[in-house]
Amino acid sequence: MRLRTLLAGTAVLAASAIGSTAVATAASAHGDHESNVGQPATVTAIHGIPGKNGVPVDILVKPNGKKSSVRLKDVTFGQQATAKLKPGYYEIDVFLHGTWTLVTKAWSYVPAGENLSVIAHLDAWGKPEISIYDNDKPSAGSRRLIVRHDAYAPKVDIVAGKPQAPVPPCTSLTNPGQCQVDLPLSVTTIPNVGIYVPALSATIPVGDVAIGALAQPGHDLIVYAVGNANSGVRSPILGGALPGSTDQFQLLVQVV
Repeated sequence: MRLRTLLAGTAVLAASAIGSTAVATAASAHGDHESNVGQPATVTAIHGIPGKNGVPVDILVKPNGKKSSVRLKDVTFGQQATAKLKPGYYEIDVFLHGTWTLVTKAWSYVPAGENLSVIAHLDAWGKPEISIYDNDKPSAGSRRLIVRHDAYAPKVDIVAGKPQAPVPPCTSLTNPGQCQVDLPLSVTTIPNVGIYVPALSATIPVGDVAIGALAQPGHDLIVYAVGNANSGVRSPILGGALPGSTDQFQLLVQVV
């Protein structure tokens, strides 16, 4: 699993596990690279920018040098949409819904047969950007917990247990970094999970994560931290602020 390098620019979780969360789900097989030659990629777009009425956006995905495109309309905060794309270079544009006001954009190569997540979110300075991740899977004898820091927030530590302690390697995680932990099938619940923000000397409680009930063997449970953990600071866009932007720090969930 790795964060895909950009060329420019930018399931259901039980309330007892993560509390009140927005949820994004997707499931797709991920074969080996040789058998994937010529196969379309599975790409899941996730909206992780908070704001008034969910900040509706239109996502335009256009192959490099071609007029044809895939347009995902009226996508709001926490929603996801999945498309099959042929291998190649793509331009990804995010516009405020019903307008040509650009929120953020990126270019990336989409390999054959890959499973990718594309998330529009706030970067470490509060500016909208796009991050693209490869969704690799663990062996059939384990489940994988992946945490992705896509929030306007300083570095964080993932903590768990009673008493809470840091979970290696999920420490000093910065935007848009990620970490992963492969868990044996005997582990069905991760107790007392939290997100510790050293700069704020505060822990954002998550609760008990029932990974066994959410992810099948050989699959990923992906948690995205999104929003704004810097109290009193709005999110700049086009020299101003996101419409109705709020100081929210939320979790989105995807199962792959």
